[in-house]
Amino acid sequence: MRLPVDQYVCIKIPLAVTLERIVANGFLLSVPDVCFFKVSVAPRLKVFLSQTDSSVVIESTDVILGGSPFVESLKGC
Repeated sequence: MRLPVDQYVCIKIPLAVTLERIVANGFLLSVPDVCFFKVSVAPRLKVFLSQTDSSVVIESTDVILGGSPFVESLKGC
């Protein structure tokens, strides 16, 4: 991928995943909520992107697990 890292938000990602810039090379990666019966899980990842001439590295720096009240009550366990 030859795009500068700051332009990655312009790329359409499959399966309704979104990539939103929060700082220079830091992004919030969100996937659609997943539902299991009456429990929904909403995973969000804070990621940092870096690149060289031959590679792109996407490194997760934080995971935020939200969703239904039961999932929220787990407080990240």
